[in-house]
Amino acid sequence: MSEVNQDMLNALRNGEQMDFDGIMVKVSRQACEEGADLIELQDAELRAYKAHNALLQSSNDAMAEQHEKDQSLITELVGALEEMMSGRMNGPDSVVIWAQACATLSKAKDQTNDR
Repeated sequence: MSEVNQDMLNALRNGEQMDFDGIMVKVSRQACEEGADLIELQDAELRAYKAHNALLQSSNDAMAEQHEKDQSLITELVGALEEMMSGRMNGPDSVVIWAQACATLSKAKDQTNDR
């Protein structure tokens, strides 16, 4: 048991415990069992919640990483398109610019298909 005090559960299960004054105090067995069951249930729910939260955080981190990659790719695409639209397309660099734009678009297509 991770976060629940095992001594407290044992005291509930035994039906008695010493109070602050050193006096043994008895509690009904049913009340102790119900209390211990509730504590164990809440501990299990807390562990499940933490596991689910960790999974969500991992998923969120992966999405953030993919977002950064997408933003970088968009920046590359915009740059390539700006080059294509510029007056240089009619110049000697037009073939190189066209090849770069095609490579960038192909890379974008491959990354999109990988998802």
